[in-house]
Amino acid sequence: MDFQNAENELKISFETFKERVLEDYRLAVLSRECSLLGRREVFSGKGKFGIFGDGKELPQLAMNHFFQNGDFRSGYYRDQTLLMAQGLLTVSNIFAALYAHLDITKEPMSGGRQMGGHFATPLRNEKGEWLDTLKLKNHSGDISPTGSQMPRLLGLAQASKVYRAHPTKNSSKFSENGNEIAWGTIGLDVFPVHGVGGILGTFLAGIFASSALGVFSGQGYAEGMTMGSQLVVQLTGIIATAAYTGVLTVVILKVVNAVTGMRVTEEDESVGLDIVLHDERGYDI
Repeated sequence: MDFQNAENELKISFETFKERVLEDYRLAVLSRECSLLGRREVFSGKGKFGIFGDGKELPQLAMNHFFQNGDFRSGYYRDQTLLMAQGLLTVSNIFAALYAHLDITKEPMSGGRQMGGHFATPLRNEKGEWLDTLKLKNHSGDISPTGSQMPRLLGLAQASKVYRAHPTKNSSKFSENGNEIAWGTIGLDVFPVHGVGGILGTFLAGIFASSALGVFSGQGYAEGMTMGSQLVVQLTGIIATAAYTGVLTVVILKVVNAVTGMRVTEEDESVGLDIVLHDERGYDI
């Protein structure tokens, strides 16, 4: 089987291909079972708030085959399958995070100090010395706000561009001519889960309120209401909520834009917001 890119062609035997597929399948099943078991632990009150990676196994395994040493990931969260495939996360580590284990050797991502499903790899050793990131698969600390995650991803990508364009002192542990790739992952869960789930749940409440559904029966409808009329009420509520939040969002954005502005100037953007807004420099090189 051939794997091609713009520069070369890599050929592997069928046996090697089969081994990789079977190993990926093993990891996908293992990761999924960890997610399912972990969620049961949370629902039964044995574990704290649980965030898991089920449903994202396949794309993460595909990414793993192209993720090289020296690359960086700027993640949302839930990328457990990718880190398991890279040998950076074990089943024991996942559940140590779920139970907030304070031993950093058991829970290497944060020592039990953050929600599960959030991952990071160190850039310095115990002595405070820089690690050779070119020999590592690197993961910047996961954060939920996309507004924080995406600028960081662009910054990592820009770093490769800067290293390629400008000879930089003391860069031997950080870049090899800017060949490193910044990978961005995002769960896209906000609207698909909370938005679609909320809309669907609100609508279906008009059905499951019926007292004629056997074991799925609800308390029944108010006097004079039928399933059809209740569904109209539910749909009206959905539309009204969408209209209300949409209009208010536009109003808030207009007010903020009028008072402080929604964007910085192009000059400030070019200089960098860390310097312009915070007077901070990440590196003095």
